[in-house]
Amino acid sequence: LMARWCRIHQAKLDWKKYLAPCARHTKWGIKNAGWKNKKLKTCAANSFISKWDIRPAGEFSKFFIQSKTSSNHTKNIGGDSWRIHIKGTSSVSATVFDHNNGVYEVIFLLMEAGLYQIEINLDYTLCDGFKDPPVDWYKKGRCIQGKKQPDGILQGDCPFLKKPLGNGKCISMKIPEPRYHKELLIIAVPFLAMQIICDCPSLIYDGLGRWINGTWKPFSQVSSRRRLTALERDPHNHEGVLWIYGDSISQRFAGFLKNGPYSEICEKIFNKCKTTYTWVYNLENEWLALKKIDGKHYNHTKVMREISKVLEEKRLDKHSVIMLNWGIHFVYAVNFTNYKKLIDDFLKTVELKRSKGQFKSKIIWRTTTAIFKERNSRLHKDSERFLTFPRIVLYNAYAMSAMCRAGVDVIDVYPMTDSFPPGTISKNDALHY
Repeated sequence: LMARWCRIHQAKLDWKKYLAPCARHTKWGIKNAGWKNKKLKTCAANSFISKWDIRPAGEFSKFFIQSKTSSNHTKNIGGDSWRIHIKGTSSVSATVFDHNNGVYEVIFLLMEAGLYQIEINLDYTLCDGFKDPPVDWYKKGRCIQGKKQPDGILQGDCPFLKKPLGNGKCISMKIPEPRYHKELLIIAVPFLAMQIICDCPSLIYDGLGRWINGTWKPFSQVSSRRRLTALERDPHNHEGVLWIYGDSISQRFAGFLKNGPYSEICEKIFNKCKTTYTWVYNLENEWLALKKIDGKHYNHTKVMREISKVLEEKRLDKHSVIMLNWGIHFVYAVNFTNYKKLIDDFLKTVELKRSKGQFKSKIIWRTTTAIFKERNSRLHKDSERFLTFPRIVLYNAYAMSAMCRAGVDVIDVYPMTDSFPPGTISKNDALHY
């Protein structure tokens, strides 16, 4: 249990291992020898579960998927993006490991015994889910935020599959009753989480758990010793600013804090809550942002200048907190190399300003939420091509690993949103919760 728990945690951070099967296949327009052959594409209908290892409640279970082609050829290369949800007494999402030989290991933890249905979908094959945009992608967007590229620009590339394993045949399993007393399981998981930092001592919340009748139940009440420390800090007494910096998900969260049941955070704990609304660049009006065209490439300097302006705010003192996320809109329009540079340069800037006594506030990095791309009303439009779940997981992993190395606190919300049974707020919205 300890080893598997730590393996799941490390998988959330190890971006190099996650990308490894596709590391040579992410550049747009280049397919290495053999990968040009469409006959190598995985056929979800022919693929199957090759091995089961189902354990009692409270223990990690797993199974293995063998990918096959449309001609029923057993594959010996990786690059498939399988997305797996398990629903029954509780609902969880699974962690998938690509062994780069046609086999995919699927690991999950169920704390409640009972009958479960397994939803297994192939979203992408041959590394299509990891592809970076063309070099002129941002420039060809019909708005300053790198969006609204014209249809046809990608010459008919529509890689999103959403094909069920085994042609949609119902897959179910029965999780046996736990071998240990339930009270011991409730104690054991938090204990392990406290004992195993798993390469990120600054992880405040790991987002691992399950949904039961619409209620979120974390596997662990304490993600790490760091979280205990955070909870034991002296409470603010109407001091400092909580500054939420990010996209529409961040703005919805800010609205919830200001007007929801936790409004005392903005009214009593902090002196004020402030927001900065950003996609790639900051914006005040979405309609105007979508209309403004500049025909320029992505501007890294502009993004850094905007966040630096916030870091230099005089209102941000030692009692203040910045909750930050750059996610969905970078996945849409900015390649992975430029995203890594943004994260790295941001952390260097923070470190420099701290060393000079110019910045004393706390930073919390929030990961990007899961998407349900099949609900996108513009599903196969070229402008939506690069918004893929493998790219979101990759960008999250890099940002988390960098923040962890820098000692920046992290809240990971991806797993809890990915496993949310209803998904996003409507059947026509791929992004919002």
